[in-house]
Amino acid sequence: MPFVREAVATARKAGTAADSAGAGPVVDSVAERFAAALGHADGPELRRWMAQVFEAGHDPLVERYWRLVWTVNDWRIVDGHLPFQPWMIEALARSGRTESSS
Repeated sequence: MPFVREAVATARKAGTAADSAGAGPVVDSVAERFAAALGHADGPELRRWMAQVFEAGHDPLVERYWRLVWTVNDWRIVDGHLPFQPWMIEALARSGRTESSS
């Protein structure tokens, strides 16, 4: 997960939107890392599973909480500490490889 968090933070810092073509290489590198760690081939099934895992592990209130803490304390927003899951879920869906090809 630290790899995913860093990859998404870097993409966000570069201004890469989850629904842009620039998100593709990020998603591919994360999927390759998951595939190697799990001993599975990268493909639609793995990417669907990844999206489900990221969705299950995300509480939307966490991002709001941290943004409020940073705002109230007049601190800068630290993108690397914001939840990465929504970006990855959208990027996985936009990758076009979460659908089975028939």
